[in-house]
Amino acid sequence: MLVSYNVLIEEFCESHHLGEVKEARLLPAGITNQTYFVETTTGKYVVKALNPYRYKTKEDIQKLETTEYISELANQNGVSTIAAKRINGKLINILHEQHYIVFDFFEGDIIPLNRISVENCFDVGRMLAELHNLSFKEQKKLNSKNKIQMHNYAEQFKGKVDWDHYYKKAAKNSPKWLSRLKNEIVNLYEVFDLSFAAYLSFIPQDVVIAHGDLFNHNILWKDNVPYIIDWEAAGFIDATYDCVYTAIRWSTKNYTEDKEDAVDRYRLYAFLNGYLEKRSINIENIEISLYMILYKRLTYFRNALIKYLNPRNESSKNRAESQIIYTLSIFRDYKNLINELERIKSYIVERQPEKEYEKSPSYGIMPKMKLLIESYNDSLDELKKSTKDHRRLTRKHKKLTEDYMHERLIDKPLKEVN
Repeated sequence: MLVSYNVLIEEFCESHHLGEVKEARLLPAGITNQTYFVETTTGKYVVKALNPYRYKTKEDIQKLETTEYISELANQNGVSTIAAKRINGKLINILHEQHYIVFDFFEGDIIPLNRISVENCFDVGRMLAELHNLSFKEQKKLNSKNKIQMHNYAEQFKGKVDWDHYYKKAAKNSPKWLSRLKNEIVNLYEVFDLSFAAYLSFIPQDVVIAHGDLFNHNILWKDNVPYIIDWEAAGFIDATYDCVYTAIRWSTKNYTEDKEDAVDRYRLYAFLNGYLEKRSINIENIEISLYMILYKRLTYFRNALIKYLNPRNESSKNRAESQIIYTLSIFRDYKNLINELERIKSYIVERQPEKEYEKSPSYGIMPKMKLLIESYNDSLDELKKSTKDHRRLTRKHKKLTEDYMHERLIDKPLKEVN
């Protein structure tokens, strides 16, 4: 089995009928794999040498081949994509145990977050709806033939996150973001409770094909037209979640000051307008999708805190700190979106044709969870008044969370919660 890269561009191109190599250079883009620009006697190509540490088994290769097939399917159905070339009928080819994917060279631009316009958001929203509209007949064929798995919405934590613990450890180094973390501690506990409840109770309903990572770094623009690249995360996903998550990502600024809005509302509504031009949105599942997004964001945040406090090297610590600062800069505004939920729903209803969605088993669960959290926080306040032992408080805090999560969401059937 190959354990390191064995990239032989010239031999690969000649043996796979791409011609004699005139120029080949490694591109700076691409962390997961090694990507090369290659010009041969037959044309210009982008050749991706797959990371042998990530794609070790036959199953790994088959999964990647499936996602490239989704790209090909989307392209055939009118969605602008940069699909892999089939060589000898194959999307993934091999030479001396090294796997390759080949694309025709496409000269487009990636738009940085700080230069994204409302027009860009509208176009991407419309394109996402077109992707979601791929016929269900083809999805069934795809699922049975290629074994596509559901999108992994987030990493599940085991038990409660002790945000105070991370704050106290970080305080020893007095980082510049420490005061912002302190100001958000109470909110982190509250939002994590609700977002964790959303994660446990979420059931995908309007399942569609999706790219899975449709953000600015995976779209090339040419003549104001977006083309999707890098389909490695493609698969099945809940349409409402994918729409809301992608809309927020395209409307979120790269960095904001403490008092500045992180989410550009003009870009957000432009994205929704583009989507609604081609497809309706199930407003019943928007709230739980927002909490799911917050849960995913908090998993990244918690992991960044761990990496900052236990860095492998200085570079790893700096990357973690950037993630911490970014999350703190957007956390408050993500919460504000939940407070604006009724306004967002009204905006969508006014602009989309009526469509009946079958009510999801997840529908209506968040209001019930909010009531549970409120009573839970009241009991926690009483505990705070009666003890100064923070460790004891933390243990009880964790136990209360586990008790109501298991009682309401795990040990009882979901219909009893509804």
